[in-house]
Amino acid sequence: ERKRDLPAMPRRIGIVTSPTGAALQDMLNTIRKRWPLAEVLFSPAAVQGADAPAELTAAFARLEQQAPDVILIGRGGGSLEDLWAFNDEQLVRRIAASEIPVISGVGHETDFSLTDFAADVRAPTPTGAAVLATPDIQEIRGDIDGSWAKIDGIIREKIRTAAQFVDGITRRLEHQAPLNRIRQENLAVDQLQLRLRQWMNNRLSRQRLMLNGLEQRLAAVNPEAVLKRGYSLVEREDGSVATSVQMLKPDENVRIRMADGSVSAKIQ
Repeated sequence: ERKRDLPAMPRRIGIVTSPTGAALQDMLNTIRKRWPLAEVLFSPAAVQGADAPAELTAAFARLEQQAPDVILIGRGGGSLEDLWAFNDEQLVRRIAASEIPVISGVGHETDFSLTDFAADVRAPTPTGAAVLATPDIQEIRGDIDGSWAKIDGIIREKIRTAAQFVDGITRRLEHQAPLNRIRQENLAVDQLQLRLRQWMNNRLSRQRLMLNGLEQRLAAVNPEAVLKRGYSLVEREDGSVATSVQMLKPDENVRIRMADGSVSAKIQ
């Protein structure tokens, strides 16, 4: 009963993990793929060793001050001793007392830590934590398209029903009413059709604006657009992306990606 619900569409996602581990890249890649509209707040900390519990607690506290919508904490797999920092009492109590929803993704699916039980949701892996924290933007776009089609069908059905109603009135008036009565009814029907079309156009325009806004925001966070602005991406031989000079070694072969292609280079 203490568990808090996760936000449906988080605008800011906080991450507490090691800056050098694969877990960080896995979570970032998953967030960018599923929900690129979110801003990611990263608070680095050691995830094993004697200093890890204090660093994790401090990193978590820093994120709380930035007030993200949800916080992910975790690391990749390892031995029981490697994961022991996530059993620290101060860290567990800090997570349990947090007013921000927390997802814990420590180790593999078979690994359990006290942070898993203190968090609002336990994920089997760090990647699973990123999946639980984000909606799938492709599903949302599909829902919008489905709603668009449903609205269009409803409007067309209303127009068809109104047209049938008008035809029925016209036939009755031909037998029972003078010509001016018919003209008045036709005018009322024309006004009704005009209002229906205006309502339909306004509704469709709002849907188009919303889709255009999503597409513009997606374009703004598109990695290809970043490369076109003059940035480049350094990929190591194992396929990982170099985010720090310390990750590169002398004589290591790398590939530098730019907007119009890529080149190979060797670190000296």
